[in-house]
Amino acid sequence: MTLTIRTLIAALLCSIFLATYVQANVPTPKPNTDSVRQTLNAKLVPGMLIGNLRIDGNRANINGISPTNAKVSQFLRNLTLSPNFARVDLVSVEQKGGSMHFVIMADVKCPATGSTSDDNLCAKPVSKSGTVFKCSLGGKTVFQDRPCSK
Repeated sequence: MTLTIRTLIAALLCSIFLATYVQANVPTPKPNTDSVRQTLNAKLVPGMLIGNLRIDGNRANINGISPTNAKVSQFLRNLTLSPNFARVDLVSVEQKGGSMHFVIMADVKCPATGSTSDDNLCAKPVSKSGTVFKCSLGGKTVFQDRPCSK
């Protein structure tokens, strides 16, 4: 009886160790910068621009320019409601000249390896053709995928 209990405990501990080892060694998908940028651009409010995007692990550091605080707030709401992002945080917003410069941090959600999702930001980017609009924002020329705001 004692030998059976010891054997069961040893088997249980081996199973736990094996499951932990396998889980720790499964490669985790990493966000694709082009896919993340494409999704962020789709969430932008007209008149806004993302200047710099840096991804460390699954955490995105988004730097951009907006004409108003209200548009930064709407962009934050758009990201918060998106299934692709979590822990969306406004790090800073500062007025420089006639525009608001903002920094936002957000976790990029990557589905499990092998998952096939249209919104997978960790897969290869899907290039799509479209029209590019040349606009003026605060005296600067910018290019965007939607008509210029008036």
